[in-house]
Amino acid sequence: MKNLVILFAALLSASALFAQPQITLGEPNLTVDKEVHDFGVIEQNADGSCIFTITNSGSEPLIISKCDKTCGCTVPLCSHDPILSKGTSEVYVTYDTGRIGPFNKSVKVHTNDPDEPLKILRVTGEVVVP
Repeated sequence: MKNLVILFAALLSASALFAQPQITLGEPNLTVDKEVHDFGVIEQNADGSCIFTITNSGSEPLIISKCDKTCGCTVPLCSHDPILSKGTSEVYVTYDTGRIGPFNKSVKVHTNDPDEPLKILRVTGEVVVP
């Protein structure tokens, strides 16, 4: 009987813990100035670099854990330093303009934004002979 009373008291205590209102902390929120950079028509071997500006519009630090390329012709560079609330960071993307023809390439930006942990940025255009 004593064990039953202890078990009942433990269940009451546990249910009281779960009934407490949860405190919601702020979250990071990634916004980007553009999702696509269109080079338009660009000459072969011209500068194929562009910048995407990432802003943390949330209230907690935004962390870019990695930037992945989808092919060898695109190179992304990003900082892994936390982006404070209302702060910005830049993702540098370079496309190899040595290749002739149209292109549409993606860069994957992985973050701790709970609503959008993966952001896809694209570079497009057409490389022509000078």
